[in-house]
Amino acid sequence: MKGKIKVVSIVLFISVFTTFASCGKQESGWDGTSKERNGVIIVKNPNNPIYKEDILVLEEELSLGKKEGEKEFMFTRGLSIDIDKHENIYVLDKVSAEVRVFNKKGEFLKSFGSRGQGPGEFQNPQFMQILNNQEMIIWDPSTYRFLIFSLEGEYLRKISTSRLAYPLNPVKRDKKGNLIAFMIPPPPMGGPELVKLNNKFERLMTIARKEKSDSRQRREFKVMEPSLYCAVFKDDSVLWGNSKKYELQILNPEGKLVRKVIRICKPVKITEIEKKDLEERYSRTSVAKYGFKPIFPKHYPFFQDISVDEEGRIFVLTFERVSMEERFYYLDIFDSEGRYIGKTPMKKRLSGLFWKKKKLYTIEEDEDGYQSVKRYKVTWKY
Repeated sequence: MKGKIKVVSIVLFISVFTTFASCGKQESGWDGTSKERNGVIIVKNPNNPIYKEDILVLEEELSLGKKEGEKEFMFTRGLSIDIDKHENIYVLDKVSAEVRVFNKKGEFLKSFGSRGQGPGEFQNPQFMQILNNQEMIIWDPSTYRFLIFSLEGEYLRKISTSRLAYPLNPVKRDKKGNLIAFMIPPPPMGGPELVKLNNKFERLMTIARKEKSDSRQRREFKVMEPSLYCAVFKDDSVLWGNSKKYELQILNPEGKLVRKVIRICKPVKITEIEKKDLEERYSRTSVAKYGFKPIFPKHYPFFQDISVDEEGRIFVLTFERVSMEERFYYLDIFDSEGRYIGKTPMKKRLSGLFWKKKKLYTIEEDEDGYQSVKRYKVTWKY
């Protein structure tokens, strides 16, 4: 799964009025620019996409997760997923501290792992990835170690990270064994850092750093504060952005900046109704209980999530609403060159988009907090 500082919850919304058009999509042309400057291609996109109609159709194929029934299909919150070459689905349930495996038909195959401190046991697993050698790596921050399993569930070995000075939030381990991750110095040391570490957890480079904030010293909490987001392409290129502006940076596998993708647009204003909703949600948080004063901005950050698919397309979940009555937001879609080609409606309450083998996998949460894993058939109409 993609790594982020903020975990965003959204539920996929498929537009019921989307239909196939025999004459193709209505294209308005691209009014942006693409120029090279000092070896970096800068792509500036206008406010409107190339295609005026929906270019992405999603058809639900599979749903895993029940409120009651078989234990294997009942998930708690905080799931992580990955898919192997046979399209088997691996679900890490962070609360029950186990991995459950389902085949592509959704049939339960097996589970492995458990809570504890012994070999192959977790305390608080937070991240899972299937590696190129068909092993699985799981991050357990409470014990400062990565655990390695075979895909059959056999525990193989552990890798200690006790030498790291700051908490770690992994994004992805690349083909060379390097780890792209967020390191989070505690206040007031500084803001989160997006880094690349080698297989000995030595820092190879700092990709991005969020500016230091002194709001905690003033006992203030900035609601909807912009954050760093990151995704990794199939070839190990890194995409990252700071949501304080609509600008995405692409680094090649060697860490060189090769492309910037910019969309010229204004941030979405926070209405009075939305502010009241934010105030009500903030009142239930732990920082509110400690007496921190909330600081509300006039605008939302430019985006709340980013992801990529295996064809190199970029997806940016914005705060642009489809409907003020419900929390429908637009997902901006860029092609592999960084051109803004379209947008499609999404509904909040989903914790990430996972594109694999031309299908979309999601972790969705209903109004009661129950989570499910879903798979969608992806059809492109451009």
